[in-house]
Amino acid sequence: MQESKQIHLMDPQTGAVWGSLPTGQGDIPNHLIQKGDTLLVINSGGFTGSPSITLISLREERIMEEIPLPSWSNPLQGILRDSLLVMSDFGRAYSEHLTILNIRTGEVDTIPLAPRPINIMEGTIATANGMDENYDYPYPSRVFLLDGNLHKVDSAILQSGMGGLDRTGDYVMVVSSGVPGQTGSILYRLTFPSLEKVDSLPIDDNIYSIAFSDDGVGLLGDFFGKLYIVDTGMRILDTMRVGSTLNCITEEDGTFYVSINGYSGSGPNYLLMVKGNTVDSIQISPSDEGIYCAFSLSIP
Repeated sequence: MQESKQIHLMDPQTGAVWGSLPTGQGDIPNHLIQKGDTLLVINSGGFTGSPSITLISLREERIMEEIPLPSWSNPLQGILRDSLLVMSDFGRAYSEHLTILNIRTGEVDTIPLAPRPINIMEGTIATANGMDENYDYPYPSRVFLLDGNLHKVDSAILQSGMGGLDRTGDYVMVVSSGVPGQTGSILYRLTFPSLEKVDSLPIDDNIYSIAFSDDGVGLLGDFFGKLYIVDTGMRILDTMRVGSTLNCITEEDGTFYVSINGYSGSGPNYLLMVKGNTVDSIQISPSDEGIYCAFSLSIP
C-alpha cells in the first residue's frame, strides 16, 4: 500500500486479510521478492520520494534492514541473483540503465540498457519504453535478452510505450502500451530466447499491465479498468470492465489477481481473483491506500 507503507497479508482461499508488514521509510512499495524467510521490498520513491530496499524477516515479521538508494533512482521491478538485486530503473528525471544493488555491502552500480527501463524478469529479459526526459516517445520500445553477466544478447524493437511483460511456454508476451490519445496498444508474441516477432494483436486501448498462465491464456488491463482475456493465438476471447482504475495484474497457478482503484483517490481498494469464468473480489481497504500489486508469498 502506497499510503500506509504496508504489505497486507491475505489468504486467497478465504479472502481474509490476516496481517500486515511495514515496508520502511522509502516511498511507494512497488515490487516484492522472496528469498527463503526474507522478503525484499523495492520502494521506488516515484519522482519526489525516497527510494530504498527493505529487507523483512517473514518469520519474525519485522524489518531487518532498509538500504537507501540514490536519489536519482526510481526502480520499478527487480530480480535477485545471489546478493545482487538487479532493477529496472525508470529514473527520477531520466534513465537509460538498470540499477544493481549489492544487498550485503550496499554498493550501487548501473548497466546501460535503453531509454526508460520498465520491466525485468528471470530469463533474463528487460524492457525499456522509449520515453525521453520530456515524457515524449521519440524512441521505439525495446525488449532485451541479457546473459549471465547482464550483457545484451538479443533484442526486439517494438512500438513506443511499454505496458507489461510475461513468459508462457516458449513465448515472451509483451505489450507496447502506445501513446495515450495518439496510438493504441500492440500485443506481441516473441520467441524465447531469440526474441523474434511471431505475431501481434492491435488493441484500441492503452494497456498497462498483463499476465499469462501456463496454458497460454492471458489477462490484459488498461488504466481505466477494462480487461481483455486473450490467448497466445492472438485472439480476444472476452472483455469486461471492473472498477474505475486498474493498477496491476499478476498470475499464480491459473488465477489472475487484479488490483482495483489504487492510486486513484476513488477507493475502496479491491483485489479481483479471475479464474476461468469465475470472478471473485476482496475489499482490501475501505479507502484508497494506493494498492498496487498482489504477490504470492510462502509464510514460514
